[in-house]
Amino acid sequence: MIGGNGGFIADMHNMQVIANNPLGTDAALQAVERVLEMFPDATFGIERSFIGMPIAQSRSENYDEMRVDKLSEYEFAVTPGYVAAWKIADDIPVAPIEELVRLSDITKLIIKPADPTGWNSDTWLAAIAPHVRDIVQVTHASQEIVLAEISALGVTKATALAQLATSLGLTAADTVAVGDMPNDVPMLEWAGEAWTVANAHPEVRAVTTNVLAHHDDSPVADLIEDILAR
Repeated sequence: MIGGNGGFIADMHNMQVIANNPLGTDAALQAVERVLEMFPDATFGIERSFIGMPIAQSRSENYDEMRVDKLSEYEFAVTPGYVAAWKIADDIPVAPIEELVRLSDITKLIIKPADPTGWNSDTWLAAIAPHVRDIVQVTHASQEIVLAEISALGVTKATALAQLATSLGLTAADTVAVGDMPNDVPMLEWAGEAWTVANAHPEVRAVTTNVLAHHDDSPVADLIEDILAR
C-alpha cells in the first residue's frame, strides 16, 4: 500500500510501514512560515510514519461513517482549531505548528483555512502553491474538504509507485492506476494504463482517456476483475 501521497509504503500482510519518504524539517519550517505570512489563522495537521510502524485500520460499511479507532501520538497531531475530516481518537496531540513541524518522520503536512467559507480546495491550493512549490510538493485530495497537502519536494504517488515497482522487478508498463483527484495526476501520468472515474476532478479527466463509472458504483472492483480475466 502506498500512502500519504507517496510518503510511505506499507506491507498489507503484516500492516507495517516498510519505507518512508519524509519531509525535511527545514523545508517544512519554511513552508509553514510562508503560509502563516499569508494566512496567520491557518490550521495544520501532520502525518508521520516510521519504518516498522503499524498501520491504523479503519472500519466502516460506508465511507461517510469511516472511523479510525485509534491513532497513536506518532501518527497524527494537529494545531488548535484544526477540524479533523474523520472520527478519530480524542487523545490526538494538539500543539502549535512551530512545535509539531520539528518532529521527525513527517510524511505529510495538511493545511486548512480557519474559516473555509468562500474557499474550495482548488482556490485554497491556488492561493498557497505559488509560494511554497519551490521547496515542497503541494497538492490536494478532496472536493468536499478544503485543504492543501504538502510532502517532500519531488515525492508523489508516482515516485512511490515507481519505487515499489522497481523493488518487484516491474516497470510502468506493468502497472494499472486509477485516480480521481489532483494528487493522483503524477501517478496516472506514470502508469502504463491509467483510469479515472466519472466523477473525477477535471485535472484528472484531462490526463486520462479511460473512464469508469461513478466511484459509488464500485468500478475499481469491476476493473480488477477485468484485468484478472485478460
